[in-house]
Amino acid sequence: MRRTTLAAALIAFIVLPGAAAWAEGPSGSTEDDKREVKCGEGTDTPAGRMYAGANGVEACSDSGEAPDGRIIVDFSGQYASVDGDPTNGENANGFIRLDPSGPSCGNDQNYDSSKGAGGDCP
Repeated sequence: MRRTTLAAALIAFIVLPGAAAWAEGPSGSTEDDKREVKCGEGTDTPAGRMYAGANGVEACSDSGEAPDGRIIVDFSGQYASVDGDPTNGENANGFIRLDPSGPSCGNDQNYDSSKGAGGDCP
């Protein structure tokens, strides 16, 4: 189960490069005031830092080279989000979040996917 979850997170990280949470992820990852991610705990791999725990799973990259960002599946918060750093470029930054209320996307007013739903997705 853990390998399947990590594989799904890794695939999503590669396939869905665009989406910015300004939040603490399950691994303890954070974003600074420029919305750049800083990875938390986990195992370093060629694809980034991978984390799996009782509170959720996360794939994170803060190498400074695109794609940088996080994929979060938060079991306690009951949401999943994909976020990308602004340095990734126009089509690979911002966030998309899926929770029981449905999908939402980040915008200038709401760029913190951990605080709840964002705005409408284009």
